[in-house]
Order: sequence, then C-alpha cells, then structure tokens
Amino acid sequence: MTQSDTTPELNVSTKDWLLIVLLSMIWGGSFLFGRILMIEWPPFTIVFLRVFLAAIALWVFLLFTSRKFQKTKSY
Repeated sequence: MTQSDTTPELNVSTKDWLLIVLLSMIWGGSFLFGRILMIEWPPFTIVFLRVFLAAIALWVFLLFTSRKFQKTKSY
C-alpha cells in the first residue's frame, strides 16, 4: 500500500471556499467590532446584545428548518 492509496482526494468547490471566506469575515469581524464597541458601550450591554442576537438567529434557524426545540426536565 502506497501513500497515494491512503490519502483521500480533496475536491473543494468554489462554494466551499466562499463559505470559508464568509466564516472568516464573520469571525474576524466580531473581534474588530467588539473592540470598537468597547469604546462606546459598557461590556454588559455588548454581551446582552450578542446573546440576544444569537438567540434570535437560532430561533429563525429553527423556524426555517422546521426543527423542534427539545425541552428537558430540570432536576
């Protein structure tokens, strides 16, 4: 068995590259805008807005994918 037999062939499409670039812009942009916002707003407000926007994004995702939010019992 040679090295080429065990190495999977990677076919990365243009769509995959665009998604990687979009992800890196979102991820990197959060640090940039976080630093800018820290000058203008208090940290608690920034944390609240990030969590609030993430909750709305998750809710919209669940609505459009027709998934149910599983409720668990707290003990």
